Amino acid sequence: MPNALIVQNLGRFAVPDSKVFISHAYADLALAKLVRDTLIRGGVPNNRVFFSSSRSTGIPTGTDVVGHLREQLDAAGLVIELISQTFITRPMCLMELGGAWSLKKSTFPVVIPPLTRAQAIEAIGSFQMADLGDASSARDMWFELQDRIKAALHIDIGASAWSEAIRDFADAFAALPASASSDADAQVAPEIPSQSVSDDDDEIAISNVTIRGNQLHGEATNRDAIEHSATLTATFYAEDGSIAGTGGAAVVSMKPGRTKTFTVLSVPKHARYKVDVDSVL
Repeated sequence: MPNALIVQNLGRFAVPDSKVFISHAYADLALAKLVRDTLIRGGVPNNRVFFSSSRSTGIPTGTDVVGHLREQLDAAGLVIELISQTFITRPMCLMELGGAWSLKKSTFPVVIPPLTRAQAIEAIGSFQMADLGDASSARDMWFELQDRIKAALHIDIGASAWSEAIRDFADAFAALPASASSDADAQVAPEIPSQSVSDDDDEIAISNVTIRGNQLHGEATNRDAIEHSATLTATFYAEDGSIAGTGGAAVVSMKPGRTKTFTVLSVPKHARYKVDVDSVL
């Protein structure tokens, strides 16, 4: 039996017909589709998978996107997060990540190469994660995921169908184009003095922000009387005032008065920047 990969959060019991929620960046659509197809081939019913980029399992036409995502996340029995270089820069992805933690959902984060486990930990915190860039972790993650789906969604998954599906996944994943690093990754921004953009009445205070190389580091402090998680957005501006790029980060489960560090990766070449609190949970 493979070792457990992920720390399961059982703060809520699965509701009847709860779903697997696949959280992904649109840039990783091909991989997300492959994960969805593997789950369905392995024995998870199509109507028990929420995949926002699909017509059949995603967001109905005319529906409020953010509201529908929140409803689906609240009703999810298990959340699979495909943590890629793009994922950690997208506020919507970080909102889903923070929302899952805040709702105490059972989560299954997977690191997608070329992002490394160390970079993922820098960006979202020190959580146990599966890693598709590591052969042993990638092999074991599907067996761990099979057990998690059985426990969280009460779906009986046959061993034969599941084994065949994950063999097909390995072949298809190897054939996917390698995720290209953004042009920003090759650019090195100069060190810039720290900045703070927090107002006195903000629940989350941003301070001690510094850029070193192509990474932005900073601290977030919970100034409220209750625990919070938050998503943060960094905006980078060129000399002419145009937006040179954006990045995101998340801070999770900050108790009142506590401070946590955060990191934004792939900082583009820029003249100035700002960091804002995008959402507070």
